[in-house]
Amino acid sequence: MTRTGLVVRKVADMSSAIEKYNHTTGEALLEKPNGDTWPLKGLQIEGEAPSEIRVPMSWVSRGVDEGWIIVKNEQVKRYPGGPPDKPWRNDKVHTIFHCDEIVLKTLDGDFVYKVVAQPGKYVMEEGVRVREATATDVEKGVPCQTFWYFDADLAS
Repeated sequence: MTRTGLVVRKVADMSSAIEKYNHTTGEALLEKPNGDTWPLKGLQIEGEAPSEIRVPMSWVSRGVDEGWIIVKNEQVKRYPGGPPDKPWRNDKVHTIFHCDEIVLKTLDGDFVYKVVAQPGKYVMEEGVRVREATATDVEKGVPCQTFWYFDADLAS
């Protein structure tokens, strides 16, 4: 099975809307209570939840910040991103987080995905991740690739 993205919709909580009327047409209008954005009611998965997903680390981070994702057992990792002669160059260090589970807090309940492949920098052999890369690998010019996404399976 091919890993897919996950299509979700953030549903607005319009229960606190202020009803106003267009003075010209008489049409009813709903105004946001804080004038800027609607509060979040919850998350909704579009269609059936896929059993295998690939989601960007930035998307997971945004979900955590906004409260519709919880990650379990988060660990921060740092990987060298600089050139072989200076792999830990200050402006080239990759900061990435790993976790064991990604929990989507939806209107239909929690969907738990077990992470099976973490983002990070990996030594590659014939297009396959072999192990996490080290500064020594970068210094020696070992073929490495940085992945910015999680692969995860729906927990049963």
